Amino acid sequence: QEARCREQACALLRSSCEILRLPIAPTVTALTFMLRFYAKHSYAVHSPEFVVPAALYVASKLEEVPRRISDIVNVVHRV
Repeated sequence: QEARCREQACALLRSSCEILRLPIAPTVTALTFMLRFYAKHSYAVHSPEFVVPAALYVASKLEEVPRRISDIVNVVHRV
């Protein structure tokens, strides 16, 4: 079940990155942040709907391709 949840969370992140038109560097960084977070925490306790936007926001800031938090939240919510 963890593997299925991981696949769904990764698909959500990839779809959101495509809609936000993020380059590959922040996409991979966000994916790394998310997977490292879920290495220590459970998908059942922490919903990807909250973790994915946080990972995207931090990664976009880190890679200097900033997106507004409202844009990120709206895209993740619609996907």
